[in-house]
Order: sequence, then structure tokens, then C-alpha cells
Amino acid sequence: MKHIQLKPVITEKSLRLVSESQFTFRIPRYSNKLTIERAVEQAYKVHVIDVNIAKTAAKPKRNGVTSPKIKAIIRLKKGEKIPGFELPVETPAQKSEEK
Repeated sequence: MKHIQLKPVITEKSLRLVSESQFTFRIPRYSNKLTIERAVEQAYKVHVIDVNIAKTAAKPKRNGVTSPKIKAIIRLKKGEKIPGFELPVETPAQKSEEK
């Protein structure tokens, strides 16, 4: 089995999915659902329930082509989290202090 490098995708949509126990990673083109599931379970010590893969096609640009990208949306067992996907929660008191 090849080593799979999991790169977390931090966007507004991916952070919104964290509340539903879904985490998004950019993955290599040669990986499949089974290898992604095993890599996440080994790297983060969590239980993966489901893996969805979304492929983005290459786009022609003025000079060449952008590379195709693949991301995996991973659903974990309820109550489990992966560190690094949480945003600090601001209270109204903290917001008023900044002004």
C-alpha cells in the first residue's frame, strides 16, 4: 500500500460539514475509497463510516492546464473529531472588546 498524504481542505463549506462529522481532505489521484479509509483511521485513530470522492477536472488556461484535483469527504462515527478542523468560537463579549 502506498503512503497517502492527506491534506485538509479548510473552506467555509468544509467547516460547516464538520458539525455533521464530515471532514474534507485533498487526496492523490491514485487513491481509492478503501485506501483513504485505512489512511484516515491510521493517521487520526478514528472510525470511518463513509467515504465520498469528488473529482475536479483539469481546466485549460492561457498557458497550459490546471491539474485535476480530487477531494474526499469522510464521515466519522458520531462524537469523533479530527484535530485542526475546529474554529475558535467567539462570544459576544469578545466581539465587543475588539471594537
